Amino acid sequence: GRYVPGFSVASPAILFRLLRAPVDLVIGIEFSLFSFYAAVAARLTGARLLCVVESRPRFTDPAPLRLLRTAFRRLMCRLPHAFLTNNAAGRGYLVDDLGVAPERIIVRPYLTSSVRDASAPAIARSARPAGEPVRFLYVGDLVKRKGVHLAIEAFHALPPPLRNQFVLDLVGDGPYQPELEALVSSLGLGHAVRFLGRQPYERMAGLYQDADVFVFPSLGDYRALAPFEALSAGLPILGSILDGGSTETVDEGRNGFRFDPTEPAQLTAQVARLISDRSLLPRYSARSLELAAQYTLPSAVNNLLAACRHALAGAPQRTST
Repeated sequence: GRYVPGFSVASPAILFRLLRAPVDLVIGIEFSLFSFYAAVAARLTGARLLCVVESRPRFTDPAPLRLLRTAFRRLMCRLPHAFLTNNAAGRGYLVDDLGVAPERIIVRPYLTSSVRDASAPAIARSARPAGEPVRFLYVGDLVKRKGVHLAIEAFHALPPPLRNQFVLDLVGDGPYQPELEALVSSLGLGHAVRFLGRQPYERMAGLYQDADVFVFPSLGDYRALAPFEALSAGLPILGSILDGGSTETVDEGRNGFRFDPTEPAQLTAQVARLISDRSLLPRYSARSLELAAQYTLPSAVNNLLAACRHALAGAPQRTST
């Protein structure tokens, strides 16, 4: 998604509403001021508190602000009875940065993102015939932070025989698009790199289905959702190590590879491997579908319920009146 700067006021009115609510469990989302109000209300009413944390955050603020934020979060972390986070990066942040005891943390995905019709059978795709180009897909905003310019340079660095054996479709728009179009033109890749623009959601399943490989060269994402959509579509994935969800969507060497986008040669080598050995694509596709089974709505609900039970463990039962 596109990040838009802004400011909003978290009204303390929610605190008074929570104080009047006969609840056993309060769920706080991340470390917002609303979550702080929820934590205070839970302590005052005797309710249990579960805090859900998506992954390890990526801060770009000045050091003093980061230190202040971390101090506030460490204070907040004394209040929840349990934490739920999607991945090992989130667990590491809670333990190493915020001082949360490991036994208070459950690591299970609670967020899902799928473009596949759940009623349709999940079938791994076959390899693209040797005479056809391998189709790579990127989905996201065209802003510098997404690293698309580095991906284009990585594709251009392919050995000359391979430069005519790929298509890179870019789905999305943004202020960086004119510069990307100029880069593509200057590198002579106009025949291979296509700008498809922002697409309606109902078309996305077809775009994922038409692709062979998903590539995500982000220079910094908390936990991007597009790679999870690609996973649900059974796409092999080349994912940036700077995306907080890449350890979930990429099983190294089994459904794709992780790479450092600031070192384009890494992506070049991985792209060349997938173009040259197309027998990998069906195997990687099948593994992506196996991984996607963890990110269905029923799985997310069950994981959230497990975290709720963990937070409620040892709590006195509230008697109804």
